[in-house]
Amino acid sequence: MTRYQTILFCTIFLSLFTFQYTSTFAKNALATIPFELHGEHIFIQVQVNNSSPLSFIFDTGASATVLNHKEASGLKLSSDGFTYVRTSKGPSLAYYSENNELSLHDLVLDDVRVTQLSLDHLERVMERQVDGIIGHDLLDQFVVMVNYDKYALEFYDPGAFQAPGNFTSHRIELISGRPYIDAALTLSNGETLQGRFQLDNGSGSSITVYSPFVDQHNLSKKVGSTNLIYTMSFAGITDKNYAGRLQRLDVGNYQLTNIPIRLNRSRYQKRAFEDGIGHIGNEVLKRFNIAFDYTRGISYWYPNSSFVEEFKAAYSGLVVKSNRKDPRVYVKHVFENSPAFHAGLAKDDEIVMINNVKTEGRTSHEVNDLLNKSVRDIEIVIRRNNEMKKLSLHPRSL
Repeated sequence: MTRYQTILFCTIFLSLFTFQYTSTFAKNALATIPFELHGEHIFIQVQVNNSSPLSFIFDTGASATVLNHKEASGLKLSSDGFTYVRTSKGPSLAYYSENNELSLHDLVLDDVRVTQLSLDHLERVMERQVDGIIGHDLLDQFVVMVNYDKYALEFYDPGAFQAPGNFTSHRIELISGRPYIDAALTLSNGETLQGRFQLDNGSGSSITVYSPFVDQHNLSKKVGSTNLIYTMSFAGITDKNYAGRLQRLDVGNYQLTNIPIRLNRSRYQKRAFEDGIGHIGNEVLKRFNIAFDYTRGISYWYPNSSFVEEFKAAYSGLVVKSNRKDPRVYVKHVFENSPAFHAGLAKDDEIVMINNVKTEGRTSHEVNDLLNKSVRDIEIVIRRNNEMKKLSLHPRSL
C-alpha cells in the first residue's frame, strides 16, 4: 500500500467512525456548543449576567475565568477582592467579581468568580475581539468533549459519562486547575526524554519545552537546526523561543512524527517548570477529539479527520501585522540572517501580494500561512516609499 493509499484509507475509516460517533454518542450530551477556530484558538459565545453574547477563548490552560476590563466596566461587575497576576510590566493587581452567572446557550454556570483584566494585547495580536477567557470553570463541572470534527464543545454529566469504545483513556493530573499528561520526546539525535506536559489548547504551538529543561538537557544542540522566533503569552509577555523539529512525540498510545518544537528561553517559565517540562499546544491537540473528565482525572482521545495531516511549518523570519481598522499588511519585524532578511525585506514595508495573492483585507494569521507553510520559493510584491518592488523569498525548512 502506498503512502497516499494509507492516508486515504485512514481518512475514510475516520470519516465512517465520526458518523457513527455523531449519531450514537453525541445525542447523550447535556449541551453542544459550536465553536470557531481562529488561528489555533477556540472561540465560543458566552453571556455574563444576561449580557449580549460575548466572544470568549476556551482554554484548558486557564485556571480562572477572565473578562476583558472593557466589558466588565460596561456590565458594572462588583469588585469583591483582588489577586496578583503576571503581566508584561511585572506583577499587577486584578480585581475579581463573585457570584456571576455564565450562560452558553442552554448551559448555565452559577456562582462563577470572574477576574477583570485588560485583554487589549490579545485583540491586537489576534486581530479580533476578545471579551474573555474560560477554561477550568467549565471543565470542573462537566465532562467536556472538544470535538474538532464537528467544531463543537459537548458537555456531559460526569456521573453518567461513558466514553465511546474506540477512545483510549489516559491519566491526567490537575495542578492549579490545569491538566498535565506524561509524554516522551525523541530528538533528532535519537535520544528520548520523558516528562510531564500541560495540555494547553490556548497555545497555538505544537510542543513547547521550558527553559530549565532546555538547559538541563542541552536541547539547543540536540534538536538540530533551529530558528529564533518571538511569541506572546496570554499575559502579554513576549517570550524568546527557538523553533525546530522533533523526530517523534509519544503521548498516550499515539505517536506523531516530524513535529515542530519550540525551545523556550524565557526566565518566566522557571516557575512553570516545577509543574511540568513544557506544554502540548493546539497544533497537536486539534488532531484528536478529546474528552476531559476532571472528576476521575482521565482524558479520552480519538484521532479525528486531521490526524494524518503533515505538520507543515517553514521559517521566513518575517513577522507581519495588520489590524481591523486598516486592510493593509505591513512588516513588523525581520529576524537577522533569516530568509526574509536576505530577500531584502525591511520593517514597515507594505506587503501587497504573495505569489499573485493580494493581501489587502487579510489577517496576519492568513498572511503567515502563505509565508510559513511551505519551503517553496515565494514571490512578494511590496510597497516601500510609494514604490512597488518585487522580491523573492525562499523559506527555510523547520
